[in-house]
Amino acid sequence: MIVADAVTGVDPLGFADAHLSAPARAVLVALRETLERDVAPLLVDAWETATMPTAILDALVPLDLMTPAGLDPAEADSSLFSGFRTYVLARTDASVATFYNAQAGLFRTAVRHGGSPAQAERWDAGIRSFRTRGAFALTEPDHGSDVARGLATTARREGDDWVIDGAKRWIGGAAGADLLAVFVRDTADGEVKAFLVPTGAEGVQITPITGKISLRPMQNAQIALRGVRVGDDARLARVNGWRDVAGLLRRMRSDVAWIATGLQAGALDAALAATTARTQFGRPVAGFQLVQEKLARMLGNLTASLG
Repeated sequence: MIVADAVTGVDPLGFADAHLSAPARAVLVALRETLERDVAPLLVDAWETATMPTAILDALVPLDLMTPAGLDPAEADSSLFSGFRTYVLARTDASVATFYNAQAGLFRTAVRHGGSPAQAERWDAGIRSFRTRGAFALTEPDHGSDVARGLATTARREGDDWVIDGAKRWIGGAAGADLLAVFVRDTADGEVKAFLVPTGAEGVQITPITGKISLRPMQNAQIALRGVRVGDDARLARVNGWRDVAGLLRRMRSDVAWIATGLQAGALDAALAATTARTQFGRPVAGFQLVQEKLARMLGNLTASLG
């Protein structure tokens, strides 16, 4: 028997009940209800047009999912709560989860843990409320998996300023961002640094990538940086080498596993709905053993992934 759960959709072993507080579960229930009521109806057109409707962000921002009211701050900041938050988002749609996490995970982590305490305090409230939108710009046209050694975008010091030259690619949410967290190689010492670059700065050109098949509503972009000048206060103070970047990535990359698990839950939801609604030979196709075996395998994989 497949047991429905208010938080996860399918949770036969009660992982959410076992590991999250009652206030945390209430936040996720509210998120799930919002997704089903306000977001899911928009997704067919979003995938067809390869756009992220503004109504999706309008629905999610009021939930204040990064620091929910009534939730202990330590739990709100925990990887477990943020993981289940990502899971619930991805259960509805992978693009929505990626879109939200580009801000709540990638960009916020870069500023909070890559910036100085003063920088984090300056920017975090705006990031949480989406008044300040950002994008995490690490990957380059010729450097993805090998970006640690291959990072080609550079910054050079000129007086009190830094001048940035290079390109970034596959940067999610860049077209709607106010700031880019741009990772560069310092020409003076060869070490990796990071800067908060305004998207409106002279020399920044953002070009949306079209023709995508995967994650179509989540818009990605190519970014050209030609002689972009920023002050030293734009440099994220705690990024002084690749080791620091790797530390940021360790805080972020579990989101990918949570998204994959949420996708499994959404796929199982869809399969259950389809196989119980469709009738062949006088009964739902979910009543046939070959279909039941597939559903059971899906449930087993989801349960193992959650565990």
